Amino acid sequence: IPLTSRQECSYVTSALNSDCSRRAQVMVTHSWGNSFNDLLAAVVSDAFGECSFRMAAQLLEDDCFFLSEILSKSSRLDDTYWICAFAV
Repeated sequence: IPLTSRQECSYVTSALNSDCSRRAQVMVTHSWGNSFNDLLAAVVSDAFGECSFRMAAQLLEDDCFFLSEILSKSSRLDDTYWICAFAV
């Protein structure tokens, strides 16, 4: 059950979102036949401008803290993605 079920709205427009509403910069589609980890790795790889998601997938498995630090230092944590799998 989404956090916003009582408000009947998307998270981005809800009172739970302390940031302002923003349009997504990138739209991502997802096949349920693929792993969720690969989806996240693909998004992270896009943020870094990488053409392969192997490194991001490995970091998600082994060292999420380090990955978060890299994203933060490269100012990529505020990038916005619309992942249609979450809109189902």
